[in-house]
Amino acid sequence: GYTDQSHMIKEFKLFSGYTPKEYIAQYSPVSDYFTF
Repeated sequence: GYTDQSHMIKEFKLFSGYTPKEYIAQYSPVSDYFTF
């Protein structure tokens, strides 16, 4: 697990190339109905 959000976001971007917000906006069907 992660002790802070910023560390998790940095690792997520390192592996995926996107921030979690960018990833959700592109790949989640929920993004058609909600704004994050």
